[in-house]
Amino acid sequence: MKTKILICSLFFFAMSISSQSSVPDSCLTLYCPNDKVNYNFDFICIDTCKNSPTYGDWFQSGTWTIGFKRFFLRDSNKIVKYGQTALLNNIDSNNFPEVYSAYKRLEDMFGEITFKRDNYACVHYSDSSYYQAPCLNIYFNRRNRTKDVEYYLNHLPDIRFVRMTHYPVKSDVPATCLTLLWSHDPERGYINPCSIQKDTCKDSPTYCDWYIRGTLIMYMKEYIFNKLMPEAGGAFVEDIDTTKYKNIRDSLLLFENRYGRIQFFRDPYECNNESDKYFLMNPCLDIDFPKYNRLKDVDSDLGSLSISRVTMLKISCQAMTNIIENFNKKISIQTNPCYDKLRINNIENKTNFTTKLEIINSLGLVAGFYEFSNELNDIEIDVSHLSNGIYFIRINNSSFKFIKLR
Repeated sequence: MKTKILICSLFFFAMSISSQSSVPDSCLTLYCPNDKVNYNFDFICIDTCKNSPTYGDWFQSGTWTIGFKRFFLRDSNKIVKYGQTALLNNIDSNNFPEVYSAYKRLEDMFGEITFKRDNYACVHYSDSSYYQAPCLNIYFNRRNRTKDVEYYLNHLPDIRFVRMTHYPVKSDVPATCLTLLWSHDPERGYINPCSIQKDTCKDSPTYCDWYIRGTLIMYMKEYIFNKLMPEAGGAFVEDIDTTKYKNIRDSLLLFENRYGRIQFFRDPYECNNESDKYFLMNPCLDIDFPKYNRLKDVDSDLGSLSISRVTMLKISCQAMTNIIENFNKKISIQTNPCYDKLRINNIENKTNFTTKLEIINSLGLVAGFYEFSNELNDIEIDVSHLSNGIYFIRINNSSFKFIKLR
């Protein structure tokens, strides 16, 4: 009897959701555009009719990402490759009848379902991890109220997590105010691989501030995720170990609402973590966002998440000014291009302390650092460890370019 009452209650609840989801198109307005400062990949709309029972609610037919506890699709060879899709009839209804029934009810309410294996959204780097902890994107062929879909997705059997794949985020600055700081042209001495933008509207409260959606590097004192990332692999906020670091996970979820979907990447080149042992002892990750945000805001908010665990934050792809314009004609280098030794002559040391020299690669990262006595006007440095490419040297507020060959 109780079961029948529960079924009837769910039926009437589903009917009420269906009626609330039927909103005229004239009431729906794009929540925000999808441009270089706003992020609305799924073109989510908001109900703007004040007399509507769903006034102010989001509506979408876009993408959700679901993590499952077990693999329930049949004919699995058809969806092993990334980017492949599956429909409701691909669910193994003989072995998983309750799963099939749950998704059939979902499809009746919200429209035809399409599953998609998305390596970018789920970070599947091997088939073994996919079958142990399957993760799929799910699409509906008609627009529905966002919170209704989210409610039912979270009540599906064998769910690990449910999230919006493309969480919409509004920017505080118009896209027309942002101008490329300078182009990325290493041959001419311009270094800006992350396409950092600058607010050029003089009446803007963030005038002249930098905006970035590229890579930041976060150094931590502890490894906070519940799985080991493979080399060059990644993770999301829901992969944080909630038994130990729930406060960090919750803080980052709020952080996503402001800055957009966060992705963490393990980058051995940026962080110098060549081995698993080193990585777990000194975790270092790249962190990316889908839209442009003011750099100082991101830096401040990330740095204050957990003082005891976040030890340092910096731009991975640091932009630099046109360093060719700062060329000091008195300084000369031999030989350029070079193979193993680089000789620098006619250095004018005006300080009473040591002179510092930096080698910068084409990504704007420091590839070498040297200190030598201020009494030396000619020095020789070993560059044999550098890979082929274009590099820049900064010394005494002067900069110049050299080419490394093997």
